[in-house]
Amino acid sequence: PIYGMFGAAIASVLSYFLMMTVLLVFYLRISGNNLIDMFKFNREDLLLYVGLVKRIISKRKNAKD
Repeated sequence: PIYGMFGAAIASVLSYFLMMTVLLVFYLRISGNNLIDMFKFNREDLLLYVGLVKRIISKRKNAKD
């Protein structure tokens, strides 16, 4: 191989990026969502993550007891 490990790494990154792009396009077409809505952070998301953090903290406290 001419480019060795560096070439293999670049080829892997490019192939994963291409696959992610193709899957993202399929998802957006099938779901009817748009790209901006996919990455928007709203109140429901915040409440979900706050709840998850509280649950994790609660489990850690119970495990120590």
